[in-house]
Amino acid sequence: MMKIFKRLHEEESGQSLIMVVLLLGVLLSFSALVVDVGLLYAEKAKLQNAADAAALAGAQVLPNKTLAEGFVETYAGANGVSASGITDISYPDGDNKKIKVEVESDVPYIFANFLDLVGTGTSVTASATAEKDFEWNGEALPFINLDDDYSKDSKIVAWEKTGPGDFESLWADEYKLFYGDKKDDHSKTYFTIDYMNGIEVTKGTVATIKQEVGYIYEQNKPVYIFSLSSDAIEKGDYTDIKNKDVIPLAALVLLQVTFDSYDYSGKTLFLTVTEVYDIKNGVFPTEYLNDDSAGGSHLIE
Repeated sequence: MMKIFKRLHEEESGQSLIMVVLLLGVLLSFSALVVDVGLLYAEKAKLQNAADAAALAGAQVLPNKTLAEGFVETYAGANGVSASGITDISYPDGDNKKIKVEVESDVPYIFANFLDLVGTGTSVTASATAEKDFEWNGEALPFINLDDDYSKDSKIVAWEKTGPGDFESLWADEYKLFYGDKKDDHSKTYFTIDYMNGIEVTKGTVATIKQEVGYIYEQNKPVYIFSLSSDAIEKGDYTDIKNKDVIPLAALVLLQVTFDSYDYSGKTLFLTVTEVYDIKNGVFPTEYLNDDSAGGSHLIE
């Protein structure tokens, strides 16, 4: 009987060893699943973050593609993806407001490779497409319409004499000129107006910007100009303007206009109003007119 029990015990030990070996294989397989798949997901998340950040950064400086691609490399690198990991930078449908960034990374297997279940690793990819947000930031002609009621007639005249010494001109500190020097590309010339605290006006014609206004006229595109609101014009609230008077934001609107003509000698602008923006209530243009401006961006894919 003792011999029989001893034999059974030895057989059970052998079976336990087999079970341990089998269970070890199962555990290693689960480890491969948990660890290796987890690494793939982590790498995918890192790549997606890098692609998102790179596309958003690149889109902000479009349509300058050279600058955009430099931003893509910088922001991808800051998120752990080197320049060699950027597999493609493209501009969907030839749109200079959109950029697509594709990135890739090789991820080696750990447990799966040890068990020789698959190859030594795999590649992970991610992509993101972003679009530039064009925002109006105060771009306008350096004048203000004080007397022409645009609600009754879309044809208005700016930089004209509206009273003794009043030529609808702004104080010099209220505006900045861009691309207005002789060597600049005058197809990009524009002014921006500091309007948030109201607009400060001045007496006189401010003839020193005649040529620069001419550059904008020659661009043959819509522009913006500030104006008293229709109510303020009708009430005649600003018929007696003094030097450096401030017209508050509450009394202003923004007009989008096209040029009919420009009298260089008389320094007079003949304009047609195409849109009216109630800026005191937060209504602004949705498309910025100067493509070289650095604006925001958003992901679209």
